[in-house]
Formats: sequence, structure tokens, C-alpha cells
Amino acid sequence: MPLSAWEASSRAQCPPGLLWPARRHDKSAIVGIFVKQVDQDVNARTLPIRSFLKSLGYRPLSWNTRNIHPCKVQPSRNGISGNTGLRRLLALSGLLTLLTRTLLIPVILTLAAYLMLPYLRATPQAWQPLLQAIPYSACLLALCIALLFNQGRVFFLALLLGLGYWALNSVATTAAIDAFHAAVIFTACSILLPLNFAIFTFLKEKGLLNLSGILRSGFLLAQVIFVGWVIRGEKTELLLSAAGNYLPFGIEAIRLPDLGVITLLLVAGLLSWRLWREQSVLDGSILALLLPFAIAANWAGTIMVPEAFMTAAGLTLALGLILHTHRIAYRDELTGLPGRRALNERLAALGRRYTIAMLDVDHFKKFNDTYGHDVGDQVLRMVASRIRGVGGGGKAYRYGGEEFTIVFPGKSIEHSLEYLENVREEIANYALVLRSNDRPADRKRGRERRGSGKSAKPKTTHVTISIGVAARNDELRQPDMVVKAADEALYRAKKGGRNRVSK
Repeated sequence: MPLSAWEASSRAQCPPGLLWPARRHDKSAIVGIFVKQVDQDVNARTLPIRSFLKSLGYRPLSWNTRNIHPCKVQPSRNGISGNTGLRRLLALSGLLTLLTRTLLIPVILTLAAYLMLPYLRATPQAWQPLLQAIPYSACLLALCIALLFNQGRVFFLALLLGLGYWALNSVATTAAIDAFHAAVIFTACSILLPLNFAIFTFLKEKGLLNLSGILRSGFLLAQVIFVGWVIRGEKTELLLSAAGNYLPFGIEAIRLPDLGVITLLLVAGLLSWRLWREQSVLDGSILALLLPFAIAANWAGTIMVPEAFMTAAGLTLALGLILHTHRIAYRDELTGLPGRRALNERLAALGRRYTIAMLDVDHFKKFNDTYGHDVGDQVLRMVASRIRGVGGGGKAYRYGGEEFTIVFPGKSIEHSLEYLENVREEIANYALVLRSNDRPADRKRGRERRGSGKSAKPKTTHVTISIGVAARNDELRQPDMVVKAADEALYRAKKGGRNRVSK
């Protein structure tokens, strides 16, 4: 269908990074958003939303912007801009990706615990002691992994899970003998364990075998002594206060005390906020283990429920720590890109056709000497955020120092050059804001200073990169040979005046 004059004019003016409707319906709009502007990491998360938009009939003119400055969104015929809506869609896509990456395995473990309940209850009586020891084994596994990697927070969290499972078992065994004893342990477990989960999650990781580890051990010991004092002294008033009614409603299926429910909800909210902020697999695992713990505590005394769900909680913590350490080993901490180890493994798995590009920040040493290492780190993070969304099937890695690598599996040099050129231009056009030394320490003072008009106009500078690219051929059969050829092409780009792509 031929385009109308209005559509042809609008399409010609539509800058790169904006979407144009493939089919025009009544009240359709030019849905525009400057993808690179959303945030420096959004390009790595846009694949699901791109597929979603294509399914609605939209196709991208170009997802690789040549200009990083904010662009004006074309107005729609009905006066509605697509910027805000697509921002929300992109944020939702990022949230779903984060939740899938961090919570999928814990949810599967919790579901498996529920599905295994009928089989556990049907086991012979002679096997019951063995089944009751499985949660301790899961907690011990997390303890050993934490000790091996010197992760103090996870060590104490696993210790708390083990203590929690012991407490829930003791409730079941002592309820008929000493109701006060059982009530104190159950109430303390319901309230104190979630609080400790939050405390140890937010504490800074300082290892285990040091003064910090001793102090944290003393903190836990003090709580155990306090609970023992309440039981031994029969402090009925404390128990009544902790187990009192604080919610305006009650649900028959919930057996936890009101303070326990409130604590679980508050802790879940805090851990969710931290997960969104830090985007850590370990934080996601700690958040996820609240669910099996809550189920085990709520149905304490029910046959095999604590055993099944506390096992799921212990395995969740252990697997979360393993995935966390894997990410630390394979990710560069400064830029968030996969590191040299991940690159080496990717190179070993490449097929018979691929292209490799080597990138280097121009005059980086001089830039560091002029502005300081903090600004140098800011430069590396900015460059990493741009090459992360290179497109064209490329995957970015940090090679080392100010060097980066982009691998295009199954792609030719001709295919890769366009995307590399887009990245080079984008970085060259980016106005990097230099933070002044007298910048206020907190946000409130910064807002007051900007509102008073006393803040000086921020200084900006520009950074460029040089790129060398090479592809596998009959002469360059091994990945290390292709990397060396790309490095030589990078050297030619440097000699040719920098800020260019050479092959």
C-alpha cells in the first residue's frame, strides 16, 4: 500500500531508534522511543519487548542509534505519545527478565517439595529418621559452600535455616508435653528468623573467619539466650505480647502469629526492593526461600511438611550461592560485561564462521591522568553500556584494561561492520558529564543547590574508540589467530588517526 504524503514525510523525519507502524489502522500512532536513552543497561533487555512490538505490527527502522542525545518523539495523530508507554513496557520487560533469572529455580524447588509430599508421607516408618535428616543435609551443603568461598552472610543464613528446622521439629515433639515451651519457640521462630534473613542480607559481606564473623555469631547466640531466658523464666507476658492480635482480620489457614505475618511481609518487601536495586541472584534466592520457610512454619507439626519445604529452602540458598559465585567469576565487576574467562569459553565453542572485533578506548591513559581514575572508570562503564547493545548478533566482553571484544557468531565482516560503525559513532557523540569535586555528598543538598541556581554548568567531554575486526577464513582457522588479526587491525586503526573501524 503506498504511503500518504503525511506518512512519507513523518517516516523520513523519524530518527534512528524510533518505531514506525508496519500497518496503519484507525487512530494508529507513531510509537517512538529513544531506546538508548532509557538507561545504560536497557539494550541488553530489549529483545523480549522487540518481539512483543513486532507481534503488534510494528517493525524497527533501526535499533542501533547513531545519536545518543535525546530526540523528540514524533506526535501521534490522536495526540498521544508512545514514549511513556514504551518506557513502562521496557521496565516491565526488564522486571520479568530479572524475576525469571533469579526466582525460576527457587520456585521449581518449592513446587517440587509440594509435589513430593504424598510420596514422603507414604514412605515406610523405618525411613522417617532418614527423611527428617535431609533438611539438615541441605543446610550443611550451603554451609560448606559458604565456608569454601568465605561467604559469611550465606553461612549464617544456612545456620539460621538449620536452627529454624530444629525449632519447628521441637515444636511438634514438645507441644503435648510443654505447651508454653512449644509456643515460645514457634513464636520466636516465626518472628526472629525472617528478621535475621533481612539483617544478614543487608549486612556487608566481610567474610567469616574474622572479627566480623565473631560479632555476628555473638548476635545469633544472644537471641538464642534470650529465647532460653523467656522459656526458663516463663515470661508469659512477653509471649502474650508477641502472639497477640495485631491484624484487623484473621485467616483460618494462617497459623502464624500476627507479628510473624507482618514481619514476613515487611521482610519480603525489603528483599524485593534490594533485588530490584542490586539484581543479584543471591538476593533473589534469599527472597525466594521465604516462601518455603513460611509454609514449613505455618504447617509445623504436619507430617513431612517441614522436612520437604525446609529442604527446598536449604537447596535454594545453596544453589543461589553457586550461581552468585559463578557470576562473580565470569562477570567483570566494573562494567558488568562478561569477562576474559567467559570470552575464552565462548571462543572455544565457536563454529566455522564468525567475526571478532577488538575495541580500545583512545588516549585512555592520558584521560586517566587528566581527570583521575574515578572518571576513567566512568568512561569504561559508559563504553560498556553502549557496546552491550551492539545488535547484529554480537556479544560484548571486557578483554582487559580499556580493551573490549565483540564476537559475532555465524556472521561475516560485511554484516558486522554496520553495527560496529554505529557503536563507534554513538560513543563519539556521547557527551560525558564530568562530576565536579565540590559535588554535594547527598541528593537533598544537590537538589537544593540546583534549585538555587548556584550550581555551575556541568563540564562535558567526549571519548572515542578504535575498532579492529577480523573473520575466520582458510588462513585464520583458530579463534586466537582471529583475535590476533583483529588486534593488528586495531593497531592500524590507531595508526590511521583513531576513532575508526579497520579490517
